[in-house]
Amino acid sequence: MKVTFIGHGLKGSKETVGDYICSSLKDDSYDSFTVFSAFTRMSGINIFKKELLKAKETYPDIKFYLGIVERGTSKEALDFLLENNIDTWIFCTNSSIMFHPKIYFFKGKNKARFITRSSNLTKPSLISNIEASTLLELALV
Repeated sequence: MKVTFIGHGLKGSKETVGDYICSSLKDDSYDSFTVFSAFTRMSGINIFKKELLKAKETYPDIKFYLGIVERGTSKEALDFLLENNIDTWIFCTNSSIMFHPKIYFFKGKNKARFITRSSNLTKPSLISNIEASTLLELALV
């Protein structure tokens, strides 16, 4: 197992979570992509939209689990996912409980990549905010 800290926005940090998502979606070793995100905006999906639509042609399994709260996930993002027949589940919780995970999980026959992060699925969170994420890369036996 390899563990990498992704601290984009921090001095000396070069790669962003958006970069890792794009490269993972282009990697033929993966055939499954699962996303858990509290807030999702089309600006975030646009970071990897081209790669996501290409992966959809070959991945048998792509799923998004998204939280919905006021001013959180955008209708535009939900419309895009649904119009492109990407399995999408939404969680609308009351004011005392919030659906708040932030995970990207890629899986293939021989390896898996798991990114857990502080950032939501928005453009600033994926490429420009100061965020902390952990990347786990696993060889599957």
